[in-house]
Amino acid sequence: MENKENQTAIKDYQVEVERLKLFNARWNSFINKTVQNYPSDQTRKLLSLSNTITEILMKEDAEFYTAKDKIEDIYKLIDKEGDLTANQRPSLFGKSDNGFDMEEVLNPKEKLDLKTLLDELGVTK
Repeated sequence: MENKENQTAIKDYQVEVERLKLFNARWNSFINKTVQNYPSDQTRKLLSLSNTITEILMKEDAEFYTAKDKIEDIYKLIDKEGDLTANQRPSLFGKSDNGFDMEEVLNPKEKLDLKTLLDELGVTK
């Protein structure tokens, strides 16, 4: 019984790795376009991380390196290298000529107060 459960778990990991490979191919296409359109240290770091994940996924399964190991290695890599907080994310928007900063709108640095905002816009007067 235990052997059958073990075989089922192995098959589940293999199916998940195949799903990750399909997703990774689409993700790499997106990342490559992003790096071309918005080159920066952050997008290049993201590309490097993506390439490393691809390398992990493409390793051949072996007795000592299984689909489960691939998934665990990806989790470890993301835990170590994949933290892209708001301040580390690549900026897809720059400041416009009139000083409007879409990045600030999407990731405000100060706490927002709706009442103050409505007052400033003249909605509550």
